[in-house]
Amino acid sequence: GLHAAHELVGKNGEKLNLVHRDVTPHNLFVTYDGNTKVVDFGIAKFSSRMASTRAGTLKGKLAYMSPEQAFGRPVDRRSDVYSLGIVLYECLTGVLPFDAASTADLLRMQIMDKPPKIIGRVPGTDHIPPALEEVVLRCLDKEPNLRPPTADTLRVQLLQACDRRRLNVPAPTPPPSAIVVAPTSLEESLGLPEHSVTVRQSPPEGMATPLDGPTPRDTVPLQRSAP
Repeated sequence: GLHAAHELVGKNGEKLNLVHRDVTPHNLFVTYDGNTKVVDFGIAKFSSRMASTRAGTLKGKLAYMSPEQAFGRPVDRRSDVYSLGIVLYECLTGVLPFDAASTADLLRMQIMDKPPKIIGRVPGTDHIPPALEEVVLRCLDKEPNLRPPTADTLRVQLLQACDRRRLNVPAPTPPPSAIVVAPTSLEESLGLPEHSVTVRQSPPEGMATPLDGPTPRDTVPLQRSAP
């Protein structure tokens, strides 16, 4: 993940101090097993190469850019934490914290404005725990020292804030290749044997899923655990 990239070392064991500088939804891939992959390190910077980029040159998408990156100042891993905070804000609300018609206005907002609160920003955000809102807004602090210092620290804070017992939202749906329908009255309506589950099979690796026709299914017995 992002923390692993930040922790990379050179052949002599020296810290590379890599900064991605373009953490956006387009560069975050969620795999079928639920892991998130960070891709496209095309504009990433090692500390040893900082001087090779002309001062004041803006790289990356401005809507996700940290204030120090927008200013053209030196950046470190906390700049990526800020960008990840923008992504999290957008995941929770469906909108960006900063949006403007012109590049100049967006640049000013990114550098100077505080992000709007998450809870109540749009309909459907009232269920979000205040602790989760606090973590995300902390990522968007203009002062790097006030953000979570590392991506791993952010991960821990998010896990603490997202205690499922306090979230009034359903559990995530498993990927199509692993959907399991638990025994319910639905089985009877479908004519399936009692105490059975329906498993949707994935196509062999490298083979595309057919665009038409039913998805192959097998019915397998359900092993119930002892009470």
